[in-house]
Amino acid sequence: MTTGATVKTMLSAWRGVSASFWISLIAMGPTYLWFQLNTLHEVGRSFGLSEQELNDGLKKMTTGTVNTMYNSGMSPQDVMDLVAVKPLKEYEEEIKNMYRKSLDAMYKKLKDKV
Repeated sequence: MTTGATVKTMLSAWRGVSASFWISLIAMGPTYLWFQLNTLHEVGRSFGLSEQELNDGLKKMTTGTVNTMYNSGMSPQDVMDLVAVKPLKEYEEEIKNMYRKSLDAMYKKLKDKV
């Protein structure tokens, strides 16, 4: 059985970041995106797209998004400005605040335990 101290040491060694940061942002990270991808899949299905079209399209969109954000050499703002139409623009601040509030609370909760 691995102790909390051992886990903390192992996680802290990951690029020198704190274990609580790693857990709250990186390890739990997929949960911040999965429901959004699933919702896009459901919406696409309601528009009549096939499972194959949705699977291929969403995989390419997700991979392209990450590659563009982190490998293009562009600033985050320039990347986000590549597509002129932003259907969720009116909700962006609300979504960002939800992330900040939830992740800050998670980080603080884990900070003293890990």
